[in-house]
Amino acid sequence: MKVELRKLFASAVKIAGIGYVVVPGMIVFAILFLYFDRCGLLFRLEFSSAATAVRIISAAVAVVSAVMWFIAGFRSRLIDSVMKDQLVTTGIYAWVRNPLYVAVALMCTSVLVFITCNLAALLLLALYWLWVTLLVSSTEEKILAAKFGEVYAQYCSRVNRCIPRFPRR
Repeated sequence: MKVELRKLFASAVKIAGIGYVVVPGMIVFAILFLYFDRCGLLFRLEFSSAATAVRIISAAVAVVSAVMWFIAGFRSRLIDSVMKDQLVTTGIYAWVRNPLYVAVALMCTSVLVFITCNLAALLLLALYWLWVTLLVSSTEEKILAAKFGEVYAQYCSRVNRCIPRFPRR
């Protein structure tokens, strides 16, 4: 039974990646942060004098990250490319290798900042980055490197895993 589950997990990762592990993990971190913040168990980085401005900025970041998520998931033809064994390196994937994970991380963080008015939520970005780096580098990246070889290695050298940047020319 244990071997069958490993095979099932391995085949699911090859097809769908590890998003079904990464994204729920990020949401759990966000919910725990909100709970601990409400219980007064977290330190607070208050910004009461600029609360409106910070809330506007965090709302804007949430909207931009939602658009990023939509573009990465639907406009990039990601599913079609995966089913055809093609590496997606254009569009938003030319800016960042994991735009779906980045979008969810930014969305969770910006919503928490908006709700709690606690800039300590920004520390979650570091936790999300670590979470994505550990999971993606040990699974998806190994699979893609084995499947696409030098093409994937060159792509990795041009495009960051989690920090978007404009493509180099």
